Amino acid sequence: MEQLNITADKLSQYAQYGKPNIPFVYEIPPELNDAVEVALALDQPLLLTGEPGTGKTTLAEKVAADLHAISNGAFHKTPYRFNTKSTSVFTDLFYSYDAMTHFYDVNIRKEKNPGISDYIELNALGSAIVAGMSAQYPDAVPARNLPPANAPVNSVVLIDEIDKASRDFPNDLLYELEHFSFQIKEAGNRFYKKENDARILVILTSNNEKDLPEAFLRRCVYFNIRFPDDQLLKTILEKHALIHLLQNKEDIVLEYFRELRSICRQKIPSTAELIALCRMIVYRQIDPADKAAWLPILSVVVKHQEDLKLVIEKWR
Repeated sequence: MEQLNITADKLSQYAQYGKPNIPFVYEIPPELNDAVEVALALDQPLLLTGEPGTGKTTLAEKVAADLHAISNGAFHKTPYRFNTKSTSVFTDLFYSYDAMTHFYDVNIRKEKNPGISDYIELNALGSAIVAGMSAQYPDAVPARNLPPANAPVNSVVLIDEIDKASRDFPNDLLYELEHFSFQIKEAGNRFYKKENDARILVILTSNNEKDLPEAFLRRCVYFNIRFPDDQLLKTILEKHALIHLLQNKEDIVLEYFRELRSICRQKIPSTAELIALCRMIVYRQIDPADKAAWLPILSVVVKHQEDLKLVIEKWR
């Protein structure tokens, strides 16, 4: 088998173009900023919908970083994140219990009275609630990953792709999201609740794979992130230090990119894929006006075989 046709020089340059050394960037439109402010003011979860790749998840990182800066460190700098699965139940948001290891230690290793805290791990919302408790209480929480004693009491919690779970999942969270409390049944149903002055902003994302219950929606602030217009896309590319590297040919790049979005049916290219595409155009020194030169890097943008066939048919 022949080696990859990649030189050592190319390999050393990949890090620069794959993960450029630039500050964290995220462009928040004014109407999205308003939605975040409303959620903070009403102390309600913010539910975000929109195409995959439009920045729903990244918004939580941006909001957490900005609130940390604005509050002089009173907010946790990064969000506590929960990645929803089809098998998730609402208690998973708060903690996980390692029943198998506990059973093994008691029945196989014959450990006497092992502490329950060795088998309980706090998850996103549980960590945020514990961090928001009075200083004298967290030590009583039986978990092996307690937030540091000096952790900020305020935080952002990201519940990503909530629509992946069953319809019962969001309904089961109604009380807990309103009161920011939970119980650990394996620890004798002990009850944990944040202090009233601690702030937790919950940001939920959904790809609209299934409808969410009306009772849950009534308790949320809602915002749909639309795909950006050309002016916002240019701003995003500029913040990623790509505009000057494209040598003022960003208009033709955006024109062809929107053409790709109109052709693709199975998986429509996103903003994140546009950024990756521009990095490869710069790296390979492609003339953006030459569609044929795009073909070797279409895998950055086109992610389905049927879409790829359609693009090649129209572009060749």
